[in-house]
Amino acid sequence: MQSKLAIARATAALEQHDREQWKKACQGFDRPTLVQKIIVRVHRGETVTRMSPSNNELFRELERTVYPPERAYRYFEFPNGIPPEYYSFTDREDYRNEKGHTIEQTGPVEAWIAVATKEQELGTGQALLGPSRFVS
Repeated sequence: MQSKLAIARATAALEQHDREQWKKACQGFDRPTLVQKIIVRVHRGETVTRMSPSNNELFRELERTVYPPERAYRYFEFPNGIPPEYYSFTDREDYRNEKGHTIEQTGPVEAWIAVATKEQELGTGQALLGPSRFVS
């Protein structure tokens, strides 16, 4: 009887661990998702882009064997308005001047890989707007 109870407890603990791993991998979405917050500021006349986590950190996340990412979500925040380097993100002048403007992108992880790879190749430290299949 004790062995059945021990097996039931172990099974329940494994199921709980699996649920926690799934929830962690999904990061609030319905499936495993890479999440990246990008803050773009103008500081002393220079555009500064901070990605958290960095592209390199997210590339490491792609190596996960348990619940590998299927989607990517990028959240852009422009506390000082949208600087000229990011004007391609919108044609609306009112958005460009709006302090605290945000833009969200969601898409397949493959589209994020293409964008992040291009960003690294350019070496500017700036983020790029994803392709239309990335934006949803």
